[in-house]
Amino acid sequence: MGKAKTPSFMLELPLRVGKENERVVMTRLEVARLTFNACLGEAQRRWELVHQSKAYQEAKAMPHGTEAERVARGKAFGEARKAHGFSDFSLQMYALELCRSWLGGHLDTFQFGSPPSSPDAGDTAAARGGRTSGRGPLRLLWG
Repeated sequence: MGKAKTPSFMLELPLRVGKENERVVMTRLEVARLTFNACLGEAQRRWELVHQSKAYQEAKAMPHGTEAERVARGKAFGEARKAHGFSDFSLQMYALELCRSWLGGHLDTFQFGSPPSSPDAGDTAAARGGRTSGRGPLRLLWG
């Protein structure tokens, strides 16, 4: 990472809490780390399955010179990802299942609402122009 072009500084302040609160904070941080790593590992595992699939290899070999060919190729890649559960929706559902395990007892910052609507229902970030709605199984509650 290059040097910042604007002057800046970093200040670290120690968090001073009692022994009981320190234990709670450290437990929550550790469980959050475990949850993040489990989701990352699952996403990597699914991506490897997609990448090794015959459908993905066929899509990769498709011509992509014209607009129609690019659209067809994109749909083929999408089908390969869908076949192996490599989507935002499916990974959120994986995270929700993790949070419903013993981990969820330590992550009270997550609000468990109804599962998000299926991506086939038209409620995707792409359909909203890339904006997220804040809806879904995992909404962080700060405050």
